[in-house]
Amino acid sequence: MRYGTCHFESFEAAITYYGTYEQYPYRAVRVKLAEKSIAIGPPKIKAGQKLILDPEEGRYFIETN
Repeated sequence: MRYGTCHFESFEAAITYYGTYEQYPYRAVRVKLAEKSIAIGPPKIKAGQKLILDPEEGRYFIETN
């Protein structure tokens, strides 16, 4: 199973991602970071999980068996 996380490769990747959803993506990303609803950098993973970075989204995914 593969599922997306709220972790992004960079601030710029988050702006690009939210640019399709938000009228003001820079402001939206700043708010989401302050609220801790998204994060910059890879998430911690558990044993048996695999971390994958989707280069098109700039977002991390976790894969489990």
